[in-house]
Amino acid sequence: MNIQAGNVGNRGDILKHGALVQLALALKASAASGSYYVDTHAYLLQAPPTNLERWHCDVSELCRSFAAYRTYREIEQCYLDQVVYRCSAGLALDLLCPTHTYLA
Repeated sequence: MNIQAGNVGNRGDILKHGALVQLALALKASAASGSYYVDTHAYLLQAPPTNLERWHCDVSELCRSFAAYRTYREIEQCYLDQVVYRCSAGLALDLLCPTHTYLA
């Protein structure tokens, strides 16, 4: 088993995923055409969630300080309602497709 499996949704993930969501939304809204290469520091598209209580606490704290995290929370919560944690590559696919996206 990959050691990352027990760490999905940690504070580092929240910080990275919040930034990734904002970047993806900015790319999608831009008038630029063409292909995007996005390095998501990918693990899986989704994984079993771990320590949801901690995730909710950390993301709520960040949302109070930075409104941009609210969008990430809304997207991730849809998956958590299905008992699935959406990882970086999955979030990028959700937000950037059907544009030409290359994930690494």
